[in-house]
Amino acid sequence: MDKVIGSRLNLFLLHNESDSEKELIKVKNSPKLMKIVSEIKKKFDIPFETYSEWTTLKELYNFIGKIPKDKTVYTNRILGCMETFRAVMSKLEVRLPNEISYDLLYIIGVIIGDGSLPKNTTKKVYPVYICGTNEEYVKGSIKPLMKTLFGLDSKVKGKKRDNKRVLFEWYRCSKPLYRFLSNILGIPTGKKSHIVEMSEIIKKLDLEKQLSFLAGLIDTDWGNEYYTFGSGCVSRQLLEDSKAILEKSGIKNLKIKDRPNNAKNGSFSLCIPKNQIIDFSRIVRKRLKNTEKLKILDNLNAPVV
Repeated sequence: MDKVIGSRLNLFLLHNESDSEKELIKVKNSPKLMKIVSEIKKKFDIPFETYSEWTTLKELYNFIGKIPKDKTVYTNRILGCMETFRAVMSKLEVRLPNEISYDLLYIIGVIIGDGSLPKNTTKKVYPVYICGTNEEYVKGSIKPLMKTLFGLDSKVKGKKRDNKRVLFEWYRCSKPLYRFLSNILGIPTGKKSHIVEMSEIIKKLDLEKQLSFLAGLIDTDWGNEYYTFGSGCVSRQLLEDSKAILEKSGIKNLKIKDRPNNAKNGSFSLCIPKNQIIDFSRIVRKRLKNTEKLKILDNLNAPVV
């Protein structure tokens, strides 16, 4: 496991929401309670920290805080409770990655490019959206990847936006997934377009892994830009991060410019020089999954590799 994500994962799992932290301390400081936790983990192979993500630690403590005289009955009650919990988990099937894989980096790029983690604190729901104009791409690439990485499935639905474009959405509410993407991987919640950037975790990775992240961005947020291939974005820092990855890959003369037609919104543009489209295509093509982007590259005389 990568040391950076490993340490942050431990903090994420051990320090749940503030109303539960005191209960966690009580459980961890009680040999009797931790013994029960050990039995739970041994029998069901479910880490205590994972359990705390699905219910509140207060519920666990309230249930096992009063230890009956008959310890056998007590143990059976706990294990019976965990049988129910296990049945619930088997239906939800959510899991969190314990390493930064190429697929996970790709999905991070996808969510930053054309996904969202809306804020909805009043209803206490944790929605994760990924959308795109290419139905085949969302159904054939995004949906299977989310199933493989997180064990979560979802129907892909088409919705018309104000500009009458049909966007195809992968949507799922999941507190562990939402908090993993935001708290661990650094994806902003709510409106992110002006503030989104490549996280420090990704900046410390090698070039090959950074290119997987960039591929997710390209598949969702890049396209025809000023008669070549590029990205228009209101986050200059995200374009700076993309530029840095491409420069390390050998693409030269990259410049970030103001977009004249969108000056009011503070929008910026990063374009691949026409004389380097072929080199750019060779670098990113094998990592791309969206056929619409591949067709654009082909139309710009990028070779099929």
